[in-house]
Amino acid sequence: MLKTWIVVLAVTASACADAAAPPMQVALTVARRDLGRWDQIIAADGKDALVLRRSDSLYSLSMTTTAAPRKLASAPEFKSARIVRAATVGDRHWLFMQTADTAPFAFDTATRRFARFKISEVRVPGSLAPRIQGCSIVRHAGAAIVMVEGGDKATWPRKGNRPLYFWMSLRSGRVRRMPTGWDLDCFSADRSVAVFQTPSIERHKRRPRQALDLASGALVDAIPDWHTQGCIHFSWPDADRPLHPVYTKRPRTSDEIYAGGLSRDGKVYPFTRLNKNSYFERIAARGAFAAFCSRLSGQSRQPADLWLMHLEKPAAARVVARSVLSFSLLDNGHCIYRVAGAAFFRNHDSGAVFDVLKGERRLPPLAPNIARQSGFTDDMRIAISVGVGRGPALALCRFTHDRGYFGLRINDRSPLERTTWRRSILVTSNGRRYRTGLFCEGDSPRRVWLHNSGRVLVETDESALHEFELRLPR
Repeated sequence: MLKTWIVVLAVTASACADAAAPPMQVALTVARRDLGRWDQIIAADGKDALVLRRSDSLYSLSMTTTAAPRKLASAPEFKSARIVRAATVGDRHWLFMQTADTAPFAFDTATRRFARFKISEVRVPGSLAPRIQGCSIVRHAGAAIVMVEGGDKATWPRKGNRPLYFWMSLRSGRVRRMPTGWDLDCFSADRSVAVFQTPSIERHKRRPRQALDLASGALVDAIPDWHTQGCIHFSWPDADRPLHPVYTKRPRTSDEIYAGGLSRDGKVYPFTRLNKNSYFERIAARGAFAAFCSRLSGQSRQPADLWLMHLEKPAAARVVARSVLSFSLLDNGHCIYRVAGAAFFRNHDSGAVFDVLKGERRLPPLAPNIARQSGFTDDMRIAISVGVGRGPALALCRFTHDRGYFGLRINDRSPLERTTWRRSILVTSNGRRYRTGLFCEGDSPRRVWLHNSGRVLVETDESALHEFELRLPR
């Protein structure tokens, strides 16, 4: 299938006066460097850089300068390793890695120290090397909880290859394995304590619980109470959220949960305006603002309401858009959100909203009898990415609109030829828009990293890395 992309780059600055989209101008897209092929590329946590791996060596690539990739370290373990996560605490820069030949480990690029998640009774690599299933980073406590799964089936210590857990100090690199049979259940509302379920003593009764102080790795007696304090559910896909949802249980309601607030860097911001059994989804935070979608329990992968709140003024939180599929939060509460077939920019100060593509010549509307035909595609796909690093926040939106018969047909006589529509647009929060030349030719990128300076790094399907720069006219 022919694939093409549209790019929208949004810069936050001042307010947009009304919902009218500004006239279109032209920005210059400069292809700066071809940085070659790499085995793996990952964004460095808390730094304006990417971490690159080629064979058994690690490199750092600055996103703020034009310097060549800087070598960090080499080790035999790196050759077949996959970097799972990056975490920075103070002057320690950890990369969590797994290989097909060894137990998982973390490597600190600052001190070149390894922290290994060893399971002495498991044969490695055996039928399958252990791998990291989840990694909860708690930066304000300087700790991580690592969930390791898989491993050699004949020697794995838990039935059904259920996971094992490790506590790790991100300040010292010390690792402590949790007893076999423990399962991470939740965190305290301020994420200072992790709560594990331990093996059952009696059948058909709830499993006992044990609390772990995350800063020290010591077991503690006080277990957070769902009813009075609230807790944070453990869900390994959401382990790296900047903001975590806090839920509570109320007396005489059994296990029904209620939204209780949001937790960030050890501080809890109360928020109790969602309905019973509603939950937070797709949470983002930037500066003093937070944004999230909400939906009822049991509803998934459906458009949802988008909430925006000032963290210090939760009572003023409100729904700013409905039927939202995804969003990106920019500076000062500005945001870009996606609904079916369109992306909108919303200015927080004025409340003005405009379609990012408003006024652009697009594919004409389809006749209903054509759109309903079997095998016919009329699909607009939109992805939104947020810039990293210093400077006013940017957002990168990639659009693809494919129309026509893209499948096999017995009768190849088609009333419409295959068509792909594309544009590249740069949008500032004061209402200016600029057409650019990013991603207008060739295949779609595998991944894109955007820096708030306007630098764009693109990984292709061939694992090649290219650098571009976006320049606005003076």
